[in-house]
Amino acid sequence: MNYNCSIDEKNSISSLIINLDKQLGDRLFFDSEANIDFIISEGQLGLITQTMRSQGQNPIIYDIASQLEHHKYKNYALSKEPLYKAIGIKKGSNLQVIDATFGQGKDAMLLIHFGGKVTSFERNPYLAALILSDLSRIKNPKLEQSFRFVFGDPRQLCPQGDVLYYDPMYGNFANQKAKPRKEIQVFREVVGDDIDHQEFLLWAKQKYPRVVVKRPLRSRPLMDGVSHSFKGKTTRYDVYLKGHTLPGFP
Repeated sequence: MNYNCSIDEKNSISSLIINLDKQLGDRLFFDSEANIDFIISEGQLGLITQTMRSQGQNPIIYDIASQLEHHKYKNYALSKEPLYKAIGIKKGSNLQVIDATFGQGKDAMLLIHFGGKVTSFERNPYLAALILSDLSRIKNPKLEQSFRFVFGDPRQLCPQGDVLYYDPMYGNFANQKAKPRKEIQVFREVVGDDIDHQEFLLWAKQKYPRVVVKRPLRSRPLMDGVSHSFKGKTTRYDVYLKGHTLPGFP
């Protein structure tokens, strides 16, 4: 924890991390190979790696409430939004969405804005620590009503839901014309690739009536059996159905 921190800041970080580590079941660990430091930036917990420092990258810091607030000022044409159509949210339906991979949180906040009730999971303890730290300081009625965060793997808890949304981290760019944005590359350094994506998708298809998988536009589906897909400019949402659809949706 030596990223331009004063002694007081280091002590604050240490106390915060000890408390978060208890919440995460003693899952945070630090060694010479991890190259991960927690920092305090403008009163918020952040994370930075050696590669990020060498490239002059800013630390990873969550501001979940601002992400949700951002969507209030967007004029979305829902009939044209591929994620909205793929998930199957209907006005007043209170659709229960299981977000299997919180990651940066952008899609989860968008789903809440669209009207979904979202339970998000994050398996990576470092990101979970940042998320829990940010959520602890938020007082937002919309989030309190429509969002729940869980550290762990959905397969261990088997939460009830109408649809599961899965955005796996993948590392093969051979079929892509351009590499992903730097922020995605930074997240991969911390999170790594989801090497168990096939096993996870197989479990999800057996558990939930509707599973939506986010993919790069020109990539192959993670698994055969896609019922239909909804395409954006750079992203595709593959929908897998378990023998039936949600009410009012084709």
